[in-house]
Amino acid sequence: MLHYFVHFSENPQDSPLGNELLRSGIEYRLFGWKPSFKYNNRIQLIFMGWIPLIFKAIRAALSSLFELKPRPEAVIVGTHIEAFFFGLSSCLLPKRKRPSITWVGFIYTARSSLLVRQLRWIYFSAIFRMIDKVVCHSLLEKEMNGQIFKQSRNKFIHMPYGMYVTGEEQKQPSERLSGGSRIKIMAAGRSGRDYKSLVEAVRGEEFDVRIVCDYHAPLSGIDLPSNVRVLDHCYGDDYLHELASADIVVVPLAVDDISAGQMVMLQAMAYAKPVVVTDTPTIREYVTPGRDCVVYPKGDAAALKLEIRRVIQDSALRLTLAHGGKAAYQEKYSMASYVRNLCEIALH
Repeated sequence: MLHYFVHFSENPQDSPLGNELLRSGIEYRLFGWKPSFKYNNRIQLIFMGWIPLIFKAIRAALSSLFELKPRPEAVIVGTHIEAFFFGLSSCLLPKRKRPSITWVGFIYTARSSLLVRQLRWIYFSAIFRMIDKVVCHSLLEKEMNGQIFKQSRNKFIHMPYGMYVTGEEQKQPSERLSGGSRIKIMAAGRSGRDYKSLVEAVRGEEFDVRIVCDYHAPLSGIDLPSNVRVLDHCYGDDYLHELASADIVVVPLAVDDISAGQMVMLQAMAYAKPVVVTDTPTIREYVTPGRDCVVYPKGDAAALKLEIRRVIQDSALRLTLAHGGKAAYQEKYSMASYVRNLCEIALH
C-alpha cells in the first residue's frame, strides 16, 4: 500500500496523477490539499503556506500511520514540513511497522548567515535521519547534497522531474509565428530567475514580452521598458493561455548550482514552443541544445538577444526545437514517466 500526499488538489483521485497510479496496478491512496502559495514576501509565505501546512501535515501523518487500514508500506511527501512530521510520527511505530518515507523534490539553497546555515543543516539532518529516501531532480544536486549531508549521502536519489501539462495533447509544432503584428515572448517563474538580463535583451526590440511572476524580489530594481509587462496574478488557465499564445518561451536563470527553470521549460516543451534557456548544469541534464532548446551563457544579455533573434528569423530552427521539445517531454518527462520512476523508487 502506497500513500501519496499532493498539493495541487483537494480531490486528486480523478487527476492525471491518479489515473496513472490506477493504470500502474499499485495499491495506493492519494491524499490532497491545495494550500495557497500566492505570496509576495516571506511573511505571507509563513502565514498563508507554512502554518496551514503544519496543521495539515500533523493530521495527515496521524491518519496515515495510525488510523487507516491497511497501513502503508511506503509514503511519498513533497515538503520538508510533511517529511518532518511523518518521520517523527513513524518513530512512534514499532520498527517492523514503519513505512518507507520518500521526500520528493528536495532543493538545498545556501544562506549567507553562518548561524542560519548551521540551523538549517541541523534541521534537515534531523529529517534525513527519520526518513528513508530523498529524491533530487538533478544529478548535480544529488552529489552536492551527499557532500553537505555526509551521514545521509546514501539516501539521496536522482529522478528527472516530470509533470502533466493541461491541454498539451492538442498542441502541435508549427514553423509559423503567431501572425500578429509583434512577436510575443513569454517568461515565467520566481525561483532563481534573471529577469534583468531578459529585460536588457529585449529593450528597444519589436517584441511584446510577458513575465509571469507574482514575487517582487526577482524584478526588484529593474527598469521595465514599454514592451515588457509583468503579470503578477496569472495562474491556472490564464497562465496556460499566455503560454499557448507565446511565440518563444525564455527561461532566464540566475543560479547554476540548484534546480531551477525545469517546470516552465517542460511546460513550454509540452506545448511545442521553442525554448531559449540559460545554460546551466541542471538544465543540461534535461535537454540537448540545438535539438530541443537553445542555450545562452548565464547573465549574458547580449548573447540572449542574439539567440532570440536567431530563433525568430530561422523557421527551420523553430520547427526543430518544437518537435524536439515535444518529443522529449512525451518520452521522458510526462506524467506517465514521472509516476513510473517515482513508484519504482518509493516501493523498492
